[in-house]
Amino acid sequence: IDGAKNQKIRAQKYGVWKLLQYAVQSTFSRPFTDFAFTKTENGKWICEDFYFSLSHSKAALAVALSSAPVGVDIQKDEPLSDIKIAKKMLTDDEFIIFQNLPEKQMNAYLVGTWAKKEAAFKRGDRKMFIPQKIELTKEESLATTTIEDENYFLAISSNLLSSVLTLQENVLL
Repeated sequence: IDGAKNQKIRAQKYGVWKLLQYAVQSTFSRPFTDFAFTKTENGKWICEDFYFSLSHSKAALAVALSSAPVGVDIQKDEPLSDIKIAKKMLTDDEFIIFQNLPEKQMNAYLVGTWAKKEAAFKRGDRKMFIPQKIELTKEESLATTTIEDENYFLAISSNLLSSVLTLQENVLL
């Protein structure tokens, strides 16, 4: 947190760690201080007792806790629809999809895909985020939400998603 020079980013980082503290204490009914957090060689925060992921964007914070590796990302829906950005971020197949979308849908596709790729990146322990090299799978899920009258994309990456979705489908049937 102290390494962030921008005051708004520092406040977001503080807020997301407080949200993690709340989530951990609520989930495990134990004090947050009972858990040890360390950093990997690549700079990722980890805990031996559970997997977690953190994200923040403007007015939004997101935390995911899991029994399996997990990544979460939240992105404010802001204009990104730029061909140069799309070419740097998307795989060849994704870029073809992007080019064939109606102009109204291009930005949502780009921001949503960015969020899913960021979640997939956070799920692993890679050192560099190179979105064009991240192939999305059925293990990434995307939702939209509104916070303070602003639209956000919320993405999660976990190999538990398919079993959760299957379970929900069975319950609904």
